[in-house]
Amino acid sequence: MQDRHEPSDRFIERLGQDIGAEVRRRKLQPPPAPWWQAAGLRTLAAAAALVVVSMAVGGAVVAATYQNENREQRSMLASVYERKLELEKLRLDAAKQQLQLVEKRVAVGTVDRNTGLEARQGVVEAEGQLRIAMLNLEEVRITGREPRNEVSSPPTPQRDFVNDRLQVSMSIAKGALDLEKMRLQAAERRVNVGLEQPSAADALRARIVELESAIEALQGKVEARQMFVANKYDTALADLRVAEIEAQQRQRAVRPQLDLAKRDLARVDSLVSKGLASPADVAQVRVRLLEAELELSKAQVELSIVREQIAQRMAGKGGGS
Repeated sequence: MQDRHEPSDRFIERLGQDIGAEVRRRKLQPPPAPWWQAAGLRTLAAAAALVVVSMAVGGAVVAATYQNENREQRSMLASVYERKLELEKLRLDAAKQQLQLVEKRVAVGTVDRNTGLEARQGVVEAEGQLRIAMLNLEEVRITGREPRNEVSSPPTPQRDFVNDRLQVSMSIAKGALDLEKMRLQAAERRVNVGLEQPSAADALRARIVELESAIEALQGKVEARQMFVANKYDTALADLRVAEIEAQQRQRAVRPQLDLAKRDLARVDSLVSKGLASPADVAQVRVRLLEAELELSKAQVELSIVREQIAQRMAGKGGGS
């Protein structure tokens, strides 16, 4: 006989059926929604908007701070170049006053014509430096950075300041060349009548070659700049081209100086044999000769190296195309 406090077999069987049914029901029921769904899409959207607004406000503050700092730096840099511009104006005024004074003295014969030519060249150079100062200030105001003179400098959309400065430098060099040619003509006349030594005219010829080389180099840099702006030269090739131009310029300018030093050495040697010059004079000329030889050798080596690098780069570009 079964104790009344013990569950009957039928009760146990029923309880098992009920538990199994509940387990099957829970397995078929979808899982509870996560917290962000339970909170509702409207609440989530509001929170997201708050985050976006906070980020935007923070970014705006950072951008405004940067713009203010950039504006302040631009203003300070422009102020420096404004003072440089004023300085060049003062130099031009002084050069013009000097020219007026010299021209009056030339007119009355108290100074020679060469002095007047030099004073005129001083005005030309001062005018050129003033134009360069104006270009520098304009570039600073547009870019907010120091002016850049490299041929491979990125061009500004408004104006190619590198090219403009090269053109101004060329005009200064051409003015100096005209002056030296006029001085050479005067020196040759004095040499012909025995009033001046031939070495004076030789020195002026060497100076003329130096200025002609500088003008040729500036023109080469203008052409290299145009190739760079037109994307026909990359930065490395433009820089190599400039190095080649400058090595050629030094090579061409040193050669007449070397020839002049050789002639001076022969002249001084003859004077020493006559007792008209000392061994110290010979030593000075020899130093000048050796310096010219060394400078020429250095320019030749640099030119050879640069041209080899240019050839390698051009071959690499050709192979990659």
